[in-house]
Amino acid sequence: MAKKIIAKSKKSEARMMTMEKMGKNVCETSSCHSTCILRLGLGFVFVYYSIMKLFFGMAPPVDKIITFMPADVSLFLLGMLEFILGTLLVLGLFSRVAGWLTAVLIGVFFASAIYLQVSGIMPDLWFTAGMAKDVALLAAAVAVGMQGAPCCSIDAWIKKRCSK
Repeated sequence: MAKKIIAKSKKSEARMMTMEKMGKNVCETSSCHSTCILRLGLGFVFVYYSIMKLFFGMAPPVDKIITFMPADVSLFLLGMLEFILGTLLVLGLFSRVAGWLTAVLIGVFFASAIYLQVSGIMPDLWFTAGMAKDVALLAAAVAVGMQGAPCCSIDAWIKKRCSK
């Protein structure tokens, strides 16, 4: 009788270990994929808005924020920077660096927008430029900067190839 109880407890322990391991793998996989979705979403937003700047000249507050160079030059440079960062994020190449640079870029423009709003230069900026979305973009950029691209990326592929 005692042997049966011990055998049952060992089987249930093995089952529990398997369940814990399976649960851990599911959590790791879902964390990896959620980071991938966040990185791709942020990258596509940046690529989209860079195209709007580069081809359609749409970025109203840029000429008020960057005053030390002509508006068309600053619009082109900002569009190129956003395109490069967005492309790096979509590809998952240098993901942590791209994430942190994206966060810095958003933070600078967020601070500039606050200044333009408070100083009265562009009092309706928060309502016309949709600046509230930048809070979510900033959070996403910081998360990508912290996590990097653990899967579905060139970074992960390089890491996998180098570890062999």
